[in-house]
Amino acid sequence: MSRVRTKLVQLMAQKQASEGRIITPTIVAREADVSRQAVYGWLNDDLQRFDEKMLRKLCDYFNCDIGDLLYMDRQSN
Repeated sequence: MSRVRTKLVQLMAQKQASEGRIITPTIVAREADVSRQAVYGWLNDDLQRFDEKMLRKLCDYFNCDIGDLLYMDRQSN
């Protein structure tokens, strides 16, 4: 069965490289104004639903579109 997965690790690495500073999940949560638990859930692909407000905040934070943040893993079991 397919699963929706996140590209949060890649986006964090890109932001870290472009800004020349460490970007941790705690920093993402604080600067994007989202919960730390949700960020860790995204990093662990441990979410059952995607909150629209959080999607907007993360897209704003990473300056990306939803398609840059999420993808469909068709190989997932």
